[in-house]
Amino acid sequence: MTCLRTYLNRTHEKSWIKKARYFVPFCRAQKKLNSLQPDLQESLLIAAFPRSGSTWVQEVFSQLGDFITLFEPLYIPCGAPEIREIKWYKKTESPTERRHVVDVLSGSYFTPRINLLYSFNANNPKRLLIKSIKLINQLDWLVEEVDFINPPFVLIRNPVDLNKSQRTNFRNKGIQWNLFKNLFPKEAKLLEAEGISIKTKEVLEVAKLSIEMKLLYQLQSKGKINVFKYEDLLTNPYEGFSKIVKLYGLDQARFEKAMKKVNTPSCSDFRNNYKKASAIQLEKWKNSMEPDVMEKCESVMNLIGNPYY
Repeated sequence: MTCLRTYLNRTHEKSWIKKARYFVPFCRAQKKLNSLQPDLQESLLIAAFPRSGSTWVQEVFSQLGDFITLFEPLYIPCGAPEIREIKWYKKTESPTERRHVVDVLSGSYFTPRINLLYSFNANNPKRLLIKSIKLINQLDWLVEEVDFINPPFVLIRNPVDLNKSQRTNFRNKGIQWNLFKNLFPKEAKLLEAEGISIKTKEVLEVAKLSIEMKLLYQLQSKGKINVFKYEDLLTNPYEGFSKIVKLYGLDQARFEKAMKKVNTPSCSDFRNNYKKASAIQLEKWKNSMEPDVMEKCESVMNLIGNPYY
């Protein structure tokens, strides 16, 4: 009864069918989580931009150790009510909001519909594997408040490609000019001074992504995070993941076994493994922005000074 009450309280589903569907898996994962008594400092955190291959990386990581996986625990529709009001596009300064984020990441507030999907293979879980696309702008304070034993794994991708993929798959509306000026006044003045046509949302989104990557570069320079490029992992998965396995002290034997069935990431389907992107999908991504807009995006990225691309 205790598990049932806890599940009903923590599940923000209106449908009783969906509530019942996840009850047994929730109890199993909750039992493992309770026995684990996870320490966030010992957890392996994957933070990434949307459409940067983070689910693909998380799927590989989950096979390399006995993890309990928290998959997108901060995802808004299914997340804890206390975190739904957080503005993820900027750094939160509220101590209360920060405390709620840490509580969710440490597993003390469970959101079963999302983060149970990859937790079943952990026979003897020893720590948490956390994957989130919400934390890019929160890493600055998070790495100061939580003394991670292993620096968070941060996955990035070329801002222009990110923008194309996000707009195609998420119908990303992009950032508005007024909001951009409020968030990044210095960069907004720079863009205006250069006379670049910046009213298009695609151009502003690339500028925003480049600025966020500059902030990540500062954290990487201090040794607070480890940054990896999606393109490097995609070009040579074995070599790229080999470096990661050594860096984070993961199981080499499991890695060799896992790499035999690693596929190129494409559109996510949580009930099946990833399949190679079709030629139609790739062409759709390629043609999602006009050539002149693409050229403006490249110009803005060079102007902002992206340290990675």
